[in-house]
Amino acid sequence: MNDILVSFDNVTIDYVMKKQSLRAVRDFSLDIEKGKITAFVGESGSGKTTVVSALLQAISSPGKLTQGNVYFFDGDNKIDVSALKNEQLRKFRWSKVSMVFQASQSTLNPLMTIYDQFYETAYYHDAIASKEKFDERLNYLFDLVKLDAKRVFKAYPHQMSGGMKQRVMIAFALLLNPDLIILDEPTTALDVITQKYIFNQLTDINKNLGKTLILLTHDIGIVAKVADNIAVMYAGSVMEYADAYTLFKEKKHPYTRGLIEATPSILKSPEEIQPIEGNPPDIRNLPSGCPFHPRCKYCMDICTEQRPPLQKIGDEHYISCHLYANNTQKL
Repeated sequence: MNDILVSFDNVTIDYVMKKQSLRAVRDFSLDIEKGKITAFVGESGSGKTTVVSALLQAISSPGKLTQGNVYFFDGDNKIDVSALKNEQLRKFRWSKVSMVFQASQSTLNPLMTIYDQFYETAYYHDAIASKEKFDERLNYLFDLVKLDAKRVFKAYPHQMSGGMKQRVMIAFALLLNPDLIILDEPTTALDVITQKYIFNQLTDINKNLGKTLILLTHDIGIVAKVADNIAVMYAGSVMEYADAYTLFKEKKHPYTRGLIEATPSILKSPEEIQPIEGNPPDIRNLPSGCPFHPRCKYCMDICTEQRPPLQKIGDEHYISCHLYANNTQKL
């Protein structure tokens, strides 16, 4: 377990309401390797944000962790995150795990300067030994994300571009020097040049600072060059998991293949881009058996009846598909 930082153990998350309960994440088990970049990929509604929110006890109401555990390994100390309360949880957040939320630019307070927002966060986490050391730390972080500290310190959020605000939020995530940073769609609404710039910075943070990163995105092509490991999610479950090279080279699961084939590319003609037919399932009425079977051209009778288990088919290569029940089938 020395190489594991986070372990999701049979996690199930339900949105419990008066008339019904909606299962957003089902029996999710996955280990996050220390010092690696792991990408969670899937269409909107696949459960990516919901499952990682359990790592911060930040599941949107009325969502609840109804089964399983999330463990964080702090040296020899195994922390059950779901058991943390009040002050323990406050200290754990941002100092051990931080998160750059989707549309995180909107989380900046429009009435405060950037400097004041950083200072307030550090102050309430007892992370200010002196103003001089705090300023030194802040200058270091802003230099890390290639921002002019003198200019940005005094700025309000509306005075910065989208790319600048995104880099501010990455610096924010690094403020208390956490072991793990979660980034939910970190380049949404940014132009392709800024996207590449942001991902280059994230790669540097991973390699030079040794930070473990979790990237959440619907675009499998965007993480092809930066992720070490990729978990493909659908309807709250892992469909396929492998290192990035293996996943793109072999792409065993029909859903994985569909995501890759639907990715636009300047090397593809419009005819070569094949969208996945149909729509993601409604979690209020999930299909029986494999949740992907209504959209799968390889669907068999057993797919409509039994949910396939997540099984190992190669070296750290896992798949949830009846086509590989005996590890011998191929698409």
